[in-house]
Amino acid sequence: MKYRVAATRALDIVAAATNEDGGIEDRLPHGSSYNLQYNVSSHAALDLLKRRWPEAGLELDLVRSRAYLLEHVLPDGDINYVGRGVNQIFAWGPWLYSLAASGEGEALGKALEFLVDRYAEAAECKNVLMNGATGHERLFWWDYHHCSVYHAHFLLWSTLALQALDLRSEKAPRAPRTSEATGLKLKHYSLGGAALFAGRSTYLAEAGPGICAVWLSNKGMLFKGGLGPWVGPFGRKHSYADTVFQNHFGLIAQSTPLPSPVLDGRIARLLMPNIPRDRAARICPEFAAVEISEIDGALCFTWDTVGHEGYCNIPITADLVDAVEVEFRVDGERLENRKIGTFINQYGWHTLVRSRPVQGHRWQVLLR
Repeated sequence: MKYRVAATRALDIVAAATNEDGGIEDRLPHGSSYNLQYNVSSHAALDLLKRRWPEAGLELDLVRSRAYLLEHVLPDGDINYVGRGVNQIFAWGPWLYSLAASGEGEALGKALEFLVDRYAEAAECKNVLMNGATGHERLFWWDYHHCSVYHAHFLLWSTLALQALDLRSEKAPRAPRTSEATGLKLKHYSLGGAALFAGRSTYLAEAGPGICAVWLSNKGMLFKGGLGPWVGPFGRKHSYADTVFQNHFGLIAQSTPLPSPVLDGRIARLLMPNIPRDRAARICPEFAAVEISEIDGALCFTWDTVGHEGYCNIPITADLVDAVEVEFRVDGERLENRKIGTFINQYGWHTLVRSRPVQGHRWQVLLR
C-alpha cells in the first residue's frame, strides 16, 4: 500500500507539471524549466507504465501529451532541439518507444531516418551528442554526462520499442490542440519557418523568448538548439562562455567602458605610461519577442527594441552557409554582414554571420 501511495503522489506531481496543451514541464513550479528531452522521457515512462501494468488501474490520459510532441517535430524529423539536453541521444530511445507503442508508423520512419546515421556516428565517437565530435572533447556536455550510461539508456528503450512493434499496436487517437501553454511554437511559411520558445528561468539554455530552430524550404535546416551549458550546478566543467553566446540566434548586446579622461588622457599617458587600463567588455544575449514574416522574397525576423546597442548574431550550419544570403537591416538601413569565424555547437560546425555593431530600435535579418 505504501508504494501505491508513493506512486499516486508521484503521478499527481506529473499531472501538475502537465500543461493544458500536453507539454510536460521539467520541474515545478511552472516557469522554471522545460525541455523536449525530458518531456519525451516523461511521456514514454508514463506510456510504458500504463501498458505494462494495466491491472494497476492508473488513470493516465496520454493522448494530449502524445499529440503535443508529434506537432512539434521539426521538418527534418528532429524532436530534441529545445532547452537542456539539445541533440542528446537521451531523448531518442524513449521517442522511438513512444512512436512504436502508439502505432505511429509514419512518424517512426521519419525519426529513424533522422537518427540512424547520426546515432551510429555518436556511438563510434563515444559522444552523448550527435554532432560528429569525439566524446573525449566533451564540447557542450553538461557536468553529469556519462557516455556509457546514455548509450545503455538508448539500448534499453530501443529494445522496448522493438518489443512494442512486435505487438503491432493500432494507431492511438490524436487530440486537437487547445492551447499553446508550454510556449513552444512552430511557425511555418512558404519560404521556411522557425521554432520559437517563450523561455524558462532556471537555465540559460532555456532562456527566452528565443529562436531554437530556423529552416528555409529550398535549403534545409540552418540552425537548431541555441545557447548551452552555463556555469552553475551542472555546467562548470566543459563550458566556455564565449562559445555559448555564439550559439544564440538573435541580438547580442555589446558595451565597453568609456575611456577615463584622467587615466587615458594624453598627459596621463605620458606621465604614467605603464598604468593598467580597463579593457573589459560586457557581452550578453538579448531575449526579445520576434516577429516572422516574408518580405522581398526572404524569411524575415524582426525585433523591435527600446534601442539595442550591439549586433545581430546569426549562426548557420557550415554546410549551408555559402548557399544562404543573409541581409541585416537596422531602422530600415541595410548593414553589411560579416562572416567572423566558425564554432561547434550541439549539432556540429557552424559559421557565424554578424552585423556591424550599431545602436538601433528595429532590427531585422532576412534569409534567402
